[in-house]
Amino acid sequence: GGHDHFCGAYACGVSQAGELFISAGTSEAQVVLSRKLPDRSGLDDIDLGSFVDSEHAYLHVAIPSGRLFGQWRALLYGDASDTELYRELEGVPVGSDGIRCLVDRRRWQMTLRNVPTTAGRAAVMRSLLEGLAIVAERVTASLEVASGTQIVRVLAAGVPTRHRLWREIRAATCARPMAFVGVEEPSALGAALLAQRAVTGSAPTPELVATSIEVPAEVSEAYGALRRDYEAAAWRSAERSDEI
Repeated sequence: GGHDHFCGAYACGVSQAGELFISAGTSEAQVVLSRKLPDRSGLDDIDLGSFVDSEHAYLHVAIPSGRLFGQWRALLYGDASDTELYRELEGVPVGSDGIRCLVDRRRWQMTLRNVPTTAGRAAVMRSLLEGLAIVAERVTASLEVASGTQIVRVLAAGVPTRHRLWREIRAATCARPMAFVGVEEPSALGAALLAQRAVTGSAPTPELVATSIEVPAEVSEAYGALRRDYEAAAWRSAERSDEI
């Protein structure tokens, strides 16, 4: 009786107002908890409701991250292994050789800009990872404003979080403390905990290890410059201020 991403958040220990959970899957979910539901006006693109713990409200936005990544992975890499894919992506510098990937989360579309005729597949794929990270941070910021609650911690789980490069890009582009939970099948675990709570009256959250990643200063500065470049060039040209 629970939404998969919300059950996953419950299993990963998201239990306080101001905590945000990123469930990285085909549809990447961002869920932030609040003490009460905000006014619905002006929040047409944000889902609101009662969280599975029956104690908090949630605000939820979905981004088609996994869907877009999987589509372009199949087009450019075919049956290549994740090891080969990420080895190539790690060989591309921050900024993807100038390629910019603009993601429209509402239309489930993306636009590539500044793609040179010499571009390799790795640069295109890395620009997609970077563009998705930029739009994810914008969504986080919008959820913070909509909830009226300062986001004090971001936890992420899901298959992409197993890859060091994915974690580095997300940690470097997120403006808040971020950690990664390596629990297997968090949605299934959350559903089991909720069932336990329904039967016994309590369901203590299992002890989970949330790991952070140290981003070197020079890499962090490079991602900061990338964010500013997206803000100055890509977002300014959008038809709507929140389209990208």
